[in-house]
Amino acid sequence: MSIIFQIAVYFLDFILLMMFVAFIMSWIDPTRRFGITRFAFDVVDPIVDPIRKIIPPIGFFDVSFIIAFILLRVVIGFLESTGGGVRSII
Repeated sequence: MSIIFQIAVYFLDFILLMMFVAFIMSWIDPTRRFGITRFAFDVVDPIVDPIRKIIPPIGFFDVSFIIAFILLRVVIGFLESTGGGVRSII
């Protein structure tokens, strides 16, 4: 069962990494011209959009990224505590 938890943690780590990339690229490439920007937002948007509907961006600051990041870290922490020694890389 530990391998399932490990795969889940690595998948969530990948999503967290893509959230970081999307957050940075939103300043560098706001029109999403680069492929990495489009890919990062394609991965992140299904997670962030429901939160964004509840809490809209405040000016130029998008709080939904922070809330989604914290929620994913909580889920990873839960998986680490129940997964039998699985550790996150982020």
